[in-house]
Amino acid sequence: MAEHFLTVYACEFGRKEGGYLYYDSASCAIPLYELKGIFPEIRKMILSEDSLHATLCQCYPAYRKEYDQLVGEGERIVQADVPVCLFLKEQLAGEKERQEQEEIEPAGREPEECEEDTYGEQVEYAYGR
Repeated sequence: MAEHFLTVYACEFGRKEGGYLYYDSASCAIPLYELKGIFPEIRKMILSEDSLHATLCQCYPAYRKEYDQLVGEGERIVQADVPVCLFLKEQLAGEKERQEQEEIEPAGREPEECEEDTYGEQVEYAYGR
């Protein structure tokens, strides 16, 4: 599927294992964004298009820039002022659980930021664990 429907850039962010690509909760934004227009079942998985856009803009600015240069003005990835990485049901459930746990035991930690890799993008391979 990746060979036929994903850009090379999207494939680079996946961890290859046994013929499959695995992505973490942030990096899966790239293939989901590319596949949502092709497969209705993937579009249904995305609960927040705004969070998907915010994730791409904040964590993958180079991808956004390249993508926006290839498409028309109406198809560009627009900046959204919403939390990142909360575009899937599983992510929302995990965030709710984290908030409930934090109410019980305040963590007092700094907000998570995107880690940088050699492309200036966040990469942590492991979607679907």
